[in-house]
Amino acid sequence: MSGNNKRSNRSASSRLAFSAAAAIVASALGAGSLFAASVVDLSITANNGVWNAYINVQDPATLGLAGIQFDITGNGILLNNVTGANNKLPTGIFTDTNGNPVSSGFVLLRSATLVGNDVSFTGGQSLTYDNEDSATPAHDNLVKGFGMPGTTTANAGDQVKTFGDPALLATGTYTGNGTITISGDFASTSLLPASLPADSAPIVTHSPDPSSVNGQTTLATSSTPEPASTTLAGLAAIGLLSSRRRRTA
Repeated sequence: MSGNNKRSNRSASSRLAFSAAAAIVASALGAGSLFAASVVDLSITANNGVWNAYINVQDPATLGLAGIQFDITGNGILLNNVTGANNKLPTGIFTDTNGNPVSSGFVLLRSATLVGNDVSFTGGQSLTYDNEDSATPAHDNLVKGFGMPGTTTANAGDQVKTFGDPALLATGTYTGNGTITISGDFASTSLLPASLPADSAPIVTHSPDPSSVNGQTTLATSSTPEPASTTLAGLAAIGLLSSRRRRTA
């Protein structure tokens, strides 16, 4: 099996696993309508060896992104090693009324995995709402508004996180010149409802329409010179210096 097929199969398996987990949770919660009339745009920029991935959610019936898996794939470039720090889905902590820390934001199934020249990111928010235990009003276990037009910051527990508009999903580095692609699908994308339930109640998320999750491919250029270019530049410099020495003599 070729390297490209192996990466494709691994990426597909990872996406299926994330989708299956989301489906199991939704089934357990008794979710109603699975799809919503929405558009989810995934975009990516790449320049001087740095890439940034973004999301924009157009949906009148959501408070923002609930969970996602997406892939970054390089073609003609080499994606450098990734860690959890490359995953920019916002997380935080709030302090409950007993003084204990409680996680907030995209902490469920959170990962950043590089296989070959494809990196897969996942992250989801809690599917049980927790707000009455917070020592500070309006600080709860959800990041609301992430990915929504016009929203650039939100509470993540007791912290305020800035993610921009469109919202920053992930970032990383690469070497070489080629193209870079961000991709996702409706089955591994879920959105919060337009209104939240009572404290400790399940949150019924929904998926966007199957045809409405859009990826993007863009050119990726590196500021690091290619080895051949470096060699040619060095030879040219040597030739120029030699010529100057002959004229001086």
